[in-house]
Amino acid sequence: MAVTQIKDGFDGGSDNQLKVNADGSINVDVTGGGGGNTNVNLHDASGNGINSTAGALDVYISGGSIVASNPSVGTTGAAAPTSATEIGAVDASGNLQPLTIDPSGKLLVDISGTSTVTGTVNANIEGLTTFQTSQYIIGTSAVQITPTPLANRSSMSVKAFNTSSLDIIYIGNSSGVTSSTGYGLYTGDSLQLDLTPAQQMWAIGTSAGQLLYVIEIGD
Repeated sequence: MAVTQIKDGFDGGSDNQLKVNADGSINVDVTGGGGGNTNVNLHDASGNGINSTAGALDVYISGGSIVASNPSVGTTGAAAPTSATEIGAVDASGNLQPLTIDPSGKLLVDISGTSTVTGTVNANIEGLTTFQTSQYIIGTSAVQITPTPLANRSSMSVKAFNTSSLDIIYIGNSSGVTSSTGYGLYTGDSLQLDLTPAQQMWAIGTSAGQLLYVIEIGD
């Protein structure tokens, strides 16, 4: 294979040869004629100059090093710059997506499905802020429990107090609950369910005069 040698075109016959690395890349050395900074002017596809006033990057060579000036980059502990660079991350499909924060600057995290967290995780579990109690007389016709539920309810517990050890209160999710379809509670039995206000609870008893205690807990 024939190889064409590329040399410089400077006067004086220096005839310097183009340096090529073993992997085929070319060494490039940009220096100033007077030993000072050499500016590298950047242009877009239309030939328009790119500079920091347009929110882009200024690049120049100083002392053999490439120096970049970016108005959106600041120093830790210093005042934040007037411009900002959007930070992104790669999603599961390999596409770049922006990271979002709330107005206070906290990173918003939305985890769906199954995720694995490694390392030490510290969490403070806050108690729920409100609760209310109620009682219902249960007979042989279905009675709706908490027809006006606690706002923002997240959990509720019920406890049966029956007139005899043979009586049963049956719990269901509709007015159609019966002794054949409901969840039976004997006297002293209790049941805890994580139910929002949108979920209904109904009860029916094997005889009149049964009592059901209820406590609802909300955010």
